[in-house]
Amino acid sequence: MAVQTQIQTRRGTAASWTSTNPTLAAGEIGFETDTGKFKIGNGSTAWASLAYSAGATAVTYLFNATGGQTTFTGADANGLTLAYTVGAEQVYLNGVLQVRGSDYTASNGTSIVLASGALVSDVLNVIAYSAMTITDTYTQAQADAKFVQQTNNFFAGKNKVINGDFGVWQRGTSFSLTSNGGYQPDRFQISSGSGGTCATTQQTFTPGTAPVAGYEGQYFLQVAFSVSGTSTILFEQNIEDVRTLAGQTATFSFWGRVTSGTFAGAAVENVQRFGTGGSGAVVTNWGTANFTTAWQRFTGTVTIPSVSGKTIGAGSSSSIRLNIGTSGTSTFQIWGVQVEAGSIATPFQTATGTLQGELAACQRYYYRFNANGASNFPIFGSGFANTTGNTTITCQFPVTMRTKPNTVDTSSISNFALEFANSNITSLTSITIDNNYTSSDSGEISVVRAGVFTVGQIYRLTVSTSVAAFIGWSAEL
Repeated sequence: MAVQTQIQTRRGTAASWTSTNPTLAAGEIGFETDTGKFKIGNGSTAWASLAYSAGATAVTYLFNATGGQTTFTGADANGLTLAYTVGAEQVYLNGVLQVRGSDYTASNGTSIVLASGALVSDVLNVIAYSAMTITDTYTQAQADAKFVQQTNNFFAGKNKVINGDFGVWQRGTSFSLTSNGGYQPDRFQISSGSGGTCATTQQTFTPGTAPVAGYEGQYFLQVAFSVSGTSTILFEQNIEDVRTLAGQTATFSFWGRVTSGTFAGAAVENVQRFGTGGSGAVVTNWGTANFTTAWQRFTGTVTIPSVSGKTIGAGSSSSIRLNIGTSGTSTFQIWGVQVEAGSIATPFQTATGTLQGELAACQRYYYRFNANGASNFPIFGSGFANTTGNTTITCQFPVTMRTKPNTVDTSSISNFALEFANSNITSLTSITIDNNYTSSDSGEISVVRAGVFTVGQIYRLTVSTSVAAFIGWSAEL
């Protein structure tokens, strides 16, 4: 006799079923059309999803009944001894699923007792299911102790601030200003209003004293600010492209402390700048940081306004500017500046995640070639004389800059010489940028000294003595 399984089909979700639905026998299998899943009855109107457990087994026993037989136990027709887990069995009589507790009783794991005696040649099938057994497992505590938990907080590009750990100082490590200043540690501008004086210096952490465990910072920024009247100091970085984080929740964070004087609190704001020919600036306040004498992390979360309906200027001059402003006479320190998407200040990470990557990211905006007082007289670049009074020198950049540099700064002109055939021409008159040929990949400078050059002669720009000469190219926002 063929063994059959009773299948019912129902429509609608379990929640939409009412008491008019038929009683579902325990173990009865049905197909639910709205979910496209097979489900199994539990003896009431509820159906549960069928699930597969890797490692579980099902053993089928076959018994050929004698007339009036009610109890089935021991060896079946195939010599298998009946054994089952109570409640984990299914019983079929001539292919029809029997209802546990009504059509049969299974209470001891070794026998099945029918409520009514079977007929001669009836076929009884018992399917015994075993539970899945899992071995060699870890508790959560054991797993936490053995494995590093990855929180996805350390990845390049998370931090929109470049040089947030103050690891790159191409322009120098000590600066003084009495009015509007300029870029000091790479990518950061510092300026002071009228009446204020400011000394900015690179400071070095004593190993093991960086303000956050897990990130051993090397340098931090110190600002000594004295003020008269209402003068303020402004510390800022322009983050390229006003589209950055537009319309998103963003979190700003940094560590700070005051070491002397009266600190008036640092107001932090975000300024969306739409570039040349673009819409007017939009300011969003992050909050105020009140420094104490101990390093502490300050955070603020805002929604950066959308750029929808705004006009973004031509070229690549748009940005979002991060401003930290304060007043009062004090010496304070800052480290670990970060701006990231989301509402949580995650562990600090530099913009690129590597030392060389962070330097290259800074050089996209400013590149300085330093001779550093070398005795071998390094070459800044080479070119040829256009006239007897002018030579054009080409300088190759290590990375493609944000745009064609618009300014060039140098050390004293007396530090430089033009070299050819082991001869040096010194006492140069000027070194200026040549905007006709400068690009984002290489710079052209015009070197002037009247009546000394041979037209068409190749010259190399070098230093006249062992001095710390430099040429810097700026493509800052």
